[in-house]
Amino acid sequence: HTTTVNYTVSWTDTNGTDLFCDGVEGICDAWEAVAGTSKTGAVTVSSGDGIKWISLWVADKARNIGYTSGTITLDTTPPAVNITEKSKTENSITINIGATDTNGIQARYCQNPITQVWTLADATTGDCTIYGLADGTPYTILTHTYDNSGYVQAVNAPPITTIKKLTGSDLTKNENRPKGLSTNVLGDMYRFVGTKGEVNNYICFGTTSKCSETDDYMYRIIGITQDGQMKLIKNTSLKEAGVNLFQWDPYDSEIKWPDTMIFKRLNGLGGNTLGASGDTNLFINSTTSNVQYIKSSGTEEETKWYKKIDSSHSWYFTPNNSTFGTALELYEDERRNSTYKTEAAVGLMYISDFYYSIATDGIDSSNTTCINGSVCDESWLWLVNIEKGLSSDLWEATILRSNRFSDWTYGMAVIQGDFSHATHMPQSSTWSIRPTFYLLPNVAISYGSGTSTDPFIIAA
Repeated sequence: HTTTVNYTVSWTDTNGTDLFCDGVEGICDAWEAVAGTSKTGAVTVSSGDGIKWISLWVADKARNIGYTSGTITLDTTPPAVNITEKSKTENSITINIGATDTNGIQARYCQNPITQVWTLADATTGDCTIYGLADGTPYTILTHTYDNSGYVQAVNAPPITTIKKLTGSDLTKNENRPKGLSTNVLGDMYRFVGTKGEVNNYICFGTTSKCSETDDYMYRIIGITQDGQMKLIKNTSLKEAGVNLFQWDPYDSEIKWPDTMIFKRLNGLGGNTLGASGDTNLFINSTTSNVQYIKSSGTEEETKWYKKIDSSHSWYFTPNNSTFGTALELYEDERRNSTYKTEAAVGLMYISDFYYSIATDGIDSSNTTCINGSVCDESWLWLVNIEKGLSSDLWEATILRSNRFSDWTYGMAVIQGDFSHATHMPQSSTWSIRPTFYLLPNVAISYGSGTSTDPFIIAA
């Protein structure tokens, strides 16, 4: 790769040799004395990349001259390299090593900045991936590109920061807070409040891929507790046999919520005709021939999503004998008696969750006409996502809150199917439900902005 070309040559002669000459382009520079039968030296070829001709001569004592020659390709121009960021996750970075050279590219490599191990890039695309990196950390990756003459070009990629995993606690901080998440605690958590276009709380659960707004894997974050637990609710209601509702128990005022078929079916506690015992019914496809569950037992791969859920969360089912009040009054009344609660992985949203999504200050709502029972504007009720057209009386059920029955009996508060308001009702077989659950505090998101087209993706 320089104009200086080193050589080593050897020969034999019965009479012995004593003169030697080297040169370029067939011209001998000068004869010199030589002893032995070999010679190591160097010649300087002309500048300019290309083929160069080198000649060597040796003379014996009888002045018989031996001659040899050869060519080399002078390459003083390294490969032209352009490095771009291709993709990244919380623990990996993929770069593209674009390279050109008149002699062609032989190979491209990237070096792990932690282990210093080299990885061969894809010969066709030039993509090169480094694994085993820390999340939210900037890295400078060294690359080596070789042309077909062996010339190597060392280039550092621009600094690239891996995606930072954000726990629920991280999301409540000002620098990470998603659009619509309250800056103060409302009831027991930071909550998403506002219109449908003002909250970025879409999140995929059950898949590491992007999901669509109507996908069975799409959920919404109701809020984040002070210890970092994200509370999720399914974006659309469960689907069973193509109908957007779940079969409830026949009316019986003595049935208590933890004993109802729907509660058992949600948590795989028996009475579940669709899935094996222990499987939570968090998402169900529109046909019973293609039913999907979150499995609580099985292989590591089969149970990885269940292990992200707080499977022993306390759900309150306090009887209510008061009228509907503010969001705060509803919240306090729902939890005023710790006797009426049960531990389970899956429940439904509280009626206070619905009201808090309306109440911008957490106490009273600027949209008081909705809370007082008048028709609400559908555009700002982000927490309501009832799919219309399936039943004229398809209302959405919430956690038990009844002024009709005593103890734990099975009365419900529901959100009316016309999106108007919440009301007390006995159970009905035509109520829609959306599973609600809490993630463990250590569960984090790795990317996404929380919109319907770019939902949060849960880190592996």
